[in-house]
Amino acid sequence: MSIFANLSPLDHRYQASDPELWRELSSILSEEGYIRYQMQVESALVQALEDRGICPAGAAAQVKAACGRITPEDVRREEEKTRHNIRALVNCIQREVDESVRPFIHLSATSADIMDTARALQLREAVTKCILPRLKEFMAVLINLAETTAHTPAVGRTHGQHGVPITFGFAVAEYISRLGGRLQELVRARDNLRGKLAGAVGAYNASSLLLADPIEFEREALSLLGV
Repeated sequence: MSIFANLSPLDHRYQASDPELWRELSSILSEEGYIRYQMQVESALVQALEDRGICPAGAAAQVKAACGRITPEDVRREEEKTRHNIRALVNCIQREVDESVRPFIHLSATSADIMDTARALQLREAVTKCILPRLKEFMAVLINLAETTAHTPAVGRTHGQHGVPITFGFAVAEYISRLGGRLQELVRARDNLRGKLAGAVGAYNASSLLLADPIEFEREALSLLGV
């Protein structure tokens, strides 16, 4: 299929103009990447349950190994039966682990817990591995340009007209300052990404039946993912 038949304009824009960036973004932001991050969340949940002594020892290792074997195609085929993406994922994981472990997969969670937390992981990874490094490289180029043109005369403009003289390096330095501010805001936004494991409607009802401190349990599970 032609890249120009893709639904997202990002696909043909980046695939054609910057194949390396497209491959990096695709591995993170694609549906395949999304499913991989969903499995990370399911694995972290079981690990937290095991840490609390709620599920059998070794359950988390089984789930992690199972997630390494499951492919997006497996999940898609299962979703054709379930008509539900997370139910399909859970079914796929359960088939790959011992019967004693199966009841603890997705225990106390709701679909939005898995999807929203996985999306946060996706965005964090894309910003950290793809966007920030390239922005920093671009800023380094601009800084060099500002330094080498620090004394190059240029026209300062006001109201769309020529104003007082400036240097080109000064204009570039002003742009660098604004871009640097946006970079800092991007880092703050990335570091503020949050996950959730609060169950249906975010009310902790299911986890409250298992634990006396469901909110602390949520923190423990999410800390395994760095969110």
